[in-house]
Amino acid sequence: MGQRLANESEIPVTVENIGGIERASLVLHDGINVFYGENASNRSSLFSAIAGALGARVPEPKTDADEGRVKLVVNDEEYTVEIDRTDGTTTVQSRTLTDQTDICDQFVRLLEDNPLRESVERMDETELYEQLMKPVDTDQIDVEIKQVKRDRAETEETLQHYDELEKRLPELRSKRSELRNNLDDVVETIEETRAEIESLDDERDGRDDDVLEQLEARRSDYRDVANTVETQRQVLESYRDEIKTVESDLKDKTGDVDPKDETELEARIDDLRSRKRTIDSTIQLLQTIVDASRKTLSRDEITLPKADDADDAEHLTDALHRDDEVDCLMCGGTVTEDVINEQVKHLQDAVAEKRRTRDDIENEIDELQTTLQRRREQKRDIKRLRERMRTLKNEIEGTKSTIDQLESQQRDLESEIESLEAKAADVEDETDNAYVELHERVNELTYERGQIESQIEDIEAKIEDITETVSDRESLETGYDELNDRLEQLRTRIYDIECETVDTINTVMAEVIDELAYDNIKRVWVERKVGEYTTGRADGFVLHVVRTTEDGQAYEDTIRTLSTSEREVIGIVLAVAGYIVHDVRESIPFILLDAIESIDAERTNKLTSYLSEHTDYLLVTAHPEDSGAFPDGIRQLHIEDVLV
Repeated sequence: MGQRLANESEIPVTVENIGGIERASLVLHDGINVFYGENASNRSSLFSAIAGALGARVPEPKTDADEGRVKLVVNDEEYTVEIDRTDGTTTVQSRTLTDQTDICDQFVRLLEDNPLRESVERMDETELYEQLMKPVDTDQIDVEIKQVKRDRAETEETLQHYDELEKRLPELRSKRSELRNNLDDVVETIEETRAEIESLDDERDGRDDDVLEQLEARRSDYRDVANTVETQRQVLESYRDEIKTVESDLKDKTGDVDPKDETELEARIDDLRSRKRTIDSTIQLLQTIVDASRKTLSRDEITLPKADDADDAEHLTDALHRDDEVDCLMCGGTVTEDVINEQVKHLQDAVAEKRRTRDDIENEIDELQTTLQRRREQKRDIKRLRERMRTLKNEIEGTKSTIDQLESQQRDLESEIESLEAKAADVEDETDNAYVELHERVNELTYERGQIESQIEDIEAKIEDITETVSDRESLETGYDELNDRLEQLRTRIYDIECETVDTINTVMAEVIDELAYDNIKRVWVERKVGEYTTGRADGFVLHVVRTTEDGQAYEDTIRTLSTSEREVIGIVLAVAGYIVHDVRESIPFILLDAIESIDAERTNKLTSYLSEHTDYLLVTAHPEDSGAFPDGIRQLHIEDVLV
């Protein structure tokens, strides 16, 4: 990544075998650096070399050299680009100020072939939007939006489940109150019955009731054990029912799981993203060829001689009847303008087809990312179900062991009860029937009390489970609100950046137009273009121009009616606005400005003065005859002086 050049005022630069330069050496100063040189004096080659060391596209090496090199020294750190051509193969080794090549090409390297400057010439609204918004990773934002939606849906489902659980609480609490009242009645009846037994005991002076008491105790123990066995069997049955459900869920989720799916999906997504980047590069290359071809057609004009005598007239006739011919940029031969026009049409069709292919790839990437997320969620569900399966099996084995122990205890109690009943038979005649009935009544009531207490415990356990389950409702609701806020932030992030970009462009444009004082241009501004079926995201950026007539009347016109210098200024302003919006200065505090010959010297001085307020190092080219237009205090170099 780039860095701010703190306390660094001088930057040494050396260039070897780049473009038309054999060797160059110079020092950049902070602020404005003006480079004077005629056309074809390697000004552009020098700027391309410097931009390459900053992190822009790799510069072209000298055609007759096997090696080329650029070096910048910043804060005692060397940033270099080394190009080697051996046996027809070109290799590049580099350590540049930044690895943000696209941003550097868009907003730092403002040469003649700068994408934004060319977009102004083409007036392609979609392309202009894509160029200015390129630093914004809209694909990643879309992926994050989908993830936040999934998280919000899961949270909403959990909260709905909590609502259903809490609706059961009033009924459970009412049932618990009813059972507690019943329990109080049973306890009161037991106490009354035992009081009757005590009264009878007083009447049974000298009777031995030890056997009956033991029998009652053992019967009570037996009922307690029987209740526990029944409870454990119900628990065992619930575990078995749950394990069937888990097995069914596990079977459903593992039926179509392929362990290779996730790796293959990730590889496919990476491959598609690589293809998308390749297609983006191809589109840019094809569009560059189209633009170059158009410029070739516009520059090739026939110059007719004056017909002062018979020979000149004959030459004039030949010139008028000669087919228009131009040099082909693709094959190097001489062809007619019709051939060039046909080639341009084919290339434009190819660009359109590539863009359709890129859209298809983007759609496939979205689908694959959704599938990949679903696969990962499925794996987590399978892991959870398998862990629950192991837990249930352990619980079942433990419950079976408990039941076996209790049933063994039951058999022992049955034997004791039979023995005690035999002993009781011996004294039955001595036992009052009423006494036996009262004891049986106490036993029945005690059993009923145990049943009620068990039901109360079950209900209280359910209430406690529900209360504990929904205890994190507040944090979930907070999380749900945060997810909603996050979703809104993501949905508006691109919109906010678009608006900020448009506002910055229009502010900078107004300031520059006012500073340069074009006579018949009142205003130039950019507007977001939103399609009918979009969700707020712009489809493109539309450029508007308002001119004024000689009598001061304002009217809207098109960009194509502006002069070359005016269009150049607009292209530069767009690039600088992007530079400001995307905080490029924080990582690459440079702007390199070339090919501005169409702008007069006075306006060039004003423009560079304005641009210098937004960057630490501004490099500008100018013709030698314009040297007087710049103040003496700025750094001024002549190209021939830096070439060794």
